Amino acid sequence: MASSSSTMASSSTTNKVCCGLKTCYKKLTFMEKNTCLCNKCNTHFCTAHRIPETHLCKYDFTKDFNKEKFIENNKCVAEKVVKI
Repeated sequence: MASSSSTMASSSTTNKVCCGLKTCYKKLTFMEKNTCLCNKCNTHFCTAHRIPETHLCKYDFTKDFNKEKFIENNKCVAEKVVKI
């Protein structure tokens, strides 16, 4: 019985999630585990490093940016009024 409790204790210590940044060793809280996931590199970060610029995300944002599509989606054009 003593050996099974020691294996349970060791497995609980490996489930602790830390910040994905190599120099930050902050243990993540429940809310950080659920909200601070980088969509581009699929890594959990603490609230201080959740923004791609702060954790030096390897994703190439310039390749993903399409200027024509951005302009088309953000146009401010009123809808036509139907005459009665």
